[in-house]
Amino acid sequence: MDSIHNCIISLHVGNHHSKRIAFCQCEAPIVTLLRLQLWPGSPERLTRAFHFRLMDMVLDLFIQCQVSPKELCDVLELKRPPLQAKIVSSFTSACTVFYEQFMNGV
Repeated sequence: MDSIHNCIISLHVGNHHSKRIAFCQCEAPIVTLLRLQLWPGSPERLTRAFHFRLMDMVLDLFIQCQVSPKELCDVLELKRPPLQAKIVSSFTSACTVFYEQFMNGV
């Protein structure tokens, strides 16, 4: 039996969408998110995910530009459409380290 969870998806253009995602018992929930090109915000809670394009932008900003997590959130805030509520208030560098390792096949 599948389970359906509401998940807030953050995109590289500053938008956030609440989506219902069906998770099959035949695979781990994180595998389902990865297949959808979504990076989980937490390994246990399936309420938050970041699109791979956003994570790629985050990696570029952290590695190439050496911005702080606060500066990154400021950039995302600038990209957020004016009528959309603020959702991303903090971003940890640990999340990007794991994403980078995943993308590099480590």
